[in-house]
Amino acid sequence: MRQPVLGLADQYAPVEPPPRAPVTDAAFRCGDRKKLFVGNRPLRSYLADSGQGIYLRVADQIDGMDLSELLESYSPIGRHAIHPRILLGLIIVGILTGKSSLRDLEHLAICDVRAWWICRGEQPDHSTIGKFIVTHEAWISGEGFQSALKQAIGGLGVRPGDAAIDGTVIESAASRLNMLKKDAARAAADEASRAAHERPDDRDAKLSAESAEKVARAIEQRTAAREATGKPADRLKVAASDPDAVNQPRKDDVVAPSYKPSIVATSEQLIVGQLVDPSSETAAVLPLIEQYEVALGAAPSTLMADAGYHTLDVLALAVMKGIDILCPSGKATGADDVERKSSKLGKREFHFDAAENVYRCPAGETLVQLRRERDRDGRTFNKYGGAPCSECPRKAQCSDARAGRTIKRYDGDELKEAQRAVMAQPAARARYKRRSAIVEPVFGRLREMGLRRFRRRGLALVRAEFALYCIAYNFKRADGIREARIAAFAVLRVHDRPVAFLCWIVTINAQRP
Repeated sequence: MRQPVLGLADQYAPVEPPPRAPVTDAAFRCGDRKKLFVGNRPLRSYLADSGQGIYLRVADQIDGMDLSELLESYSPIGRHAIHPRILLGLIIVGILTGKSSLRDLEHLAICDVRAWWICRGEQPDHSTIGKFIVTHEAWISGEGFQSALKQAIGGLGVRPGDAAIDGTVIESAASRLNMLKKDAARAAADEASRAAHERPDDRDAKLSAESAEKVARAIEQRTAAREATGKPADRLKVAASDPDAVNQPRKDDVVAPSYKPSIVATSEQLIVGQLVDPSSETAAVLPLIEQYEVALGAAPSTLMADAGYHTLDVLALAVMKGIDILCPSGKATGADDVERKSSKLGKREFHFDAAENVYRCPAGETLVQLRRERDRDGRTFNKYGGAPCSECPRKAQCSDARAGRTIKRYDGDELKEAQRAVMAQPAARARYKRRSAIVEPVFGRLREMGLRRFRRRGLALVRAEFALYCIAYNFKRADGIREARIAAFAVLRVHDRPVAFLCWIVTINAQRP
């Protein structure tokens, strides 16, 4: 029988590669805690007896995290790398002990017994730690935070309920003295590009050109965005060493390149959602609510926010998600009072009659719809006016315009009016007072842990850095809640009396703001 002839294509057909074996702990340097001693005492007993048990429990939390997605990014062949649990744990214990620079973390792994336990005796250097953060920044701020949160709240009985959202301003690692305007940034980018073209084999020149071009594009985009809305852009600047940061006032009113990290916290003061935006707190609301839903299985029943979130987009999102939102419409000075910048009568002093589509002014006159317009941000509104203001005795309090007072009613203003009606209720105002007790102490504790200025540059790395602080905070906060509950149960067990049960209830409630 004649054998079939194999053609060239058949002989050199591509061979399907074998399926990649899953990466397991055996592919890493994992260390061995059983070999760790202080003198002749096992390290575990030394830490437990010296009041450092929190680091034992944090290590257990990190060991329980799901790192399957992270491990898949490593190769199962070649020299064994230090296990990512060790690197992540070292960073967390560094934050808890006030050490966040790479050199400090390297020194911590060598000299601190708390880090010995976390690192299982391994001693990663600063370059290995830095490479871990840079390589896995997306995992840290996303899946890593969620996995750590799941471990932290396990067994605490955290359920969807009241939540508070807030943001702050944290200065970037860029210098305030190294700021460039549009023309200067473009000139620097062109000069760096010419230098790279003249030295095509110079890698440093190529990197400098790419960095300078990124700075120039960043300020050009921001300039175009401001000019499109009719805002002045001649004084706009960008940080040459961190173009993602925005030059904006910090909490102490000092203008510096900064970012705006935001969180959503539960009534137990646990962070269940976190995000860093260059300049907007409201842009983080939807991602924060989505993280809340992933962590707890449902959206919060009530969301408390300060006046900075009283925008149409946030209110509409709350309606879409079925969330009761408590948010004042201005800077609160008491219950729901508002500090007005102008001495003139505000828009809220005018009553809108939806049935007749008119506004009633405080003097009883009627403002009718004049026309429909669009503002510089592209938002449409109806303009109301036509009242006999020239004969009104209160004209000086209302408007200086010759044509009289006009009112702009934007699409969606009915949501803001409904929210003001909600906040006018005494029960809503009383419940809203809990917001500051839930979320503001969280930022205070983050600052106590060292988050006063970011160390990393670029939005992606800043997000990873903030997520690491939130992970460390959650581990510490959850451990404190568990320890308080254990202490309360111990009292109940020893005394076994109704008074002891009452003490337990009081202690548990003390964990809530």
